Amino acid sequence: NNPCYLLWCNVAEAACGTADWAAVRSRTTGQLRRELPNLYGSSMLFWLPVTGASYSLVPDHLRVLWVSAMSVAWGGFASHVAHRREGEELLATAPAARRPRATPPS
Repeated sequence: NNPCYLLWCNVAEAACGTADWAAVRSRTTGQLRRELPNLYGSSMLFWLPVTGASYSLVPDHLRVLWVSAMSVAWGGFASHVAHRREGEELLATAPAARRPRATPPS
């Protein structure tokens, strides 16, 4: 699921603009090498307790709602992972007037 999500993000973003598929392939393979091991580890650290709580603490009639809410939370985290390098690159190339200013130490 995690590799498919990273692949989907890159393909969908390229399809919405001018698609340079060689760059999409390069970006996707680099992202999979860089992010996938940590994403799998984070997935285990997130979903094992969620599943345990689902069967031990959450009442039967609320279980679907619980898992759905946790899926939204996981989707937000996975989206952050898929786009965090892109955000850092955009910030580094932003004009000086648009960059956030550091507050001087008091």
